[in-house]
Amino acid sequence: AIGWAFLLAGLVAWNRRPENRMGKLMVLTGIALLARQLRYSDNAFLFTLFFIFGDVGYALVGHAALAYPSGRVTDRAERALVIAGYATVLVLPPLTALFYGGTGPLMYYGRLTRNSLINVTDDNHVVELLQKTETVVFFGVLATLFVLLIARRLWLATPRMRRILAPLLVAAAAAGLRAIFECVLTF
Repeated sequence: AIGWAFLLAGLVAWNRRPENRMGKLMVLTGIALLARQLRYSDNAFLFTLFFIFGDVGYALVGHAALAYPSGRVTDRAERALVIAGYATVLVLPPLTALFYGGTGPLMYYGRLTRNSLINVTDDNHVVELLQKTETVVFFGVLATLFVLLIARRLWLATPRMRRILAPLLVAAAAAGLRAIFECVLTF
């Protein structure tokens, strides 16, 4: 539902204001969130591809929230957080896939096992360590910083801008808090 909401709202925004990057960013976010489900595929190619790139949708959600309403992240701290988010979701899943041989379960997959096409060695301990590291860094540390930056943005905004930003940023803060909660539940 969230992926479809981003996709449809992004198409509307892109159509109404094609010069603003927000619509394009929202469309990309929606597509990434919808395509993420392919990581549960029985097909080894689809599993590997979307296991590696599946979490990019989450980074795009944070990027879109911090880029609102102009479509650009202009604040230095916010830009650093967006870069850290992308780095986390683009580095740790491929590393995990290198060590995942399909013999043990992955976090968030239940008992499903899949085959990684880029597996170099099968080490369930390393897989668990890498997945927990991603969870702590992305859904713990970066989500906490995200919530703090959202609060700071609201605090520093003019009264008029607060009215514009409030609905989106409150939803973004709720998503960030949920991510923190998910991180805590992991352990």
